[in-house]
Amino acid sequence: MLRPLSEYQIARYFASQKQYHGIFRSCNAGSKTDSWCGHCPKCLFVYLILSPFLEPGEVERIFGTNMLEDESLKITLEQLVGLHEEKPFECVGSRDEINTAIVQTIDRLESEGKGLPALLAYYKTTGLYETSKAAGNAYSSYYDGSNLVPAPWAKLVKDSCVWA
Repeated sequence: MLRPLSEYQIARYFASQKQYHGIFRSCNAGSKTDSWCGHCPKCLFVYLILSPFLEPGEVERIFGTNMLEDESLKITLEQLVGLHEEKPFECVGSRDEINTAIVQTIDRLESEGKGLPALLAYYKTTGLYETSKAAGNAYSSYYDGSNLVPAPWAKLVKDSCVWA
């Protein structure tokens, strides 16, 4: 049922499902201990993609740490957003989705008068903020109609997860 959606839309919907925030995991490194390692590309991706839709403290509680203050993740951030040619091997969303999520997180924090965590402050110095902001958000209204999802279920997915 998720096939027609972007990772961004899935994160937006999942952010509203707070009853699952304490139990979901997607970290490959922490899979054996049922935890988020807080240091791998998958953890940083999930942290970033959820950040536009949750308060900073909510995301921090999910991961047990504020990954956006961890400057040792700078190279991983650079790989995720496209400052390095190589993209992490782990299953993560597109660079455009990640950049869109970061721009939205920065804009929200700044509009609320909050300071930017270290990785987001760094991101603003790279030139990607301006480029990604100008590109806009193509992911809220994304829907891939070539998906094999039966029509009744496709309607449910569209009604629940596709925003204009």
